[in-house]
Amino acid sequence: MAKSSEEKMAKKWSELMARMPAERRAGIARRTEELVREMPLAELRNARQLTQEHLAKLLRKDQSAISKIERRTDMYVSTLADFVRAMGGGPGDQGGVSRWSRQH
Repeated sequence: MAKSSEEKMAKKWSELMARMPAERRAGIARRTEELVREMPLAELRNARQLTQEHLAKLLRKDQSAISKIERRTDMYVSTLADFVRAMGGGPGDQGGVSRWSRQH
């Protein structure tokens, strides 16, 4: 049986999510947050559509300092907290990243 043109059209993500059972939506939200938490800082910054230059201004640092922070594998918690807050995150990163993951 051939599909109508309406059936062939792309569906909005919000419509698909609304049709899913609540348990499935919760699982997707949990997995999304896990993936965002594991995302390297540079990828998170890019996902937030921020440049190193913009972030540097927010943190009152040079762009080269932002580049160094993004390449580090270890850093002070306060440095990480400042970085995340500048990207719109909250204490413990529960605010901004979660807010971002729901928007995208």
